[in-house]
Amino acid sequence: MTTDRSEAALPPIERWWAYLTTASRHQILEDLDAALSEPVCAEIARITGESVPEAVRLGDEEQQFIRHQTEIVD
Repeated sequence: MTTDRSEAALPPIERWWAYLTTASRHQILEDLDAALSEPVCAEIARITGESVPEAVRLGDEEQQFIRHQTEIVD
């Protein structure tokens, strides 16, 4: 299945979601379809040690991962 973003634009979400600051998580949760902000991209890059392109968007699988993680917490 293809996504709206280029493949491999983000490191695997399992490597960074749990380590994001609460503010970054809330920003992403406000609109899962929106492009990630520069500060969020920089935070993901810092956590993973990989480059993250500006204004990258979450793919379907990443959005499903986040929804599943937030359901567990609720």
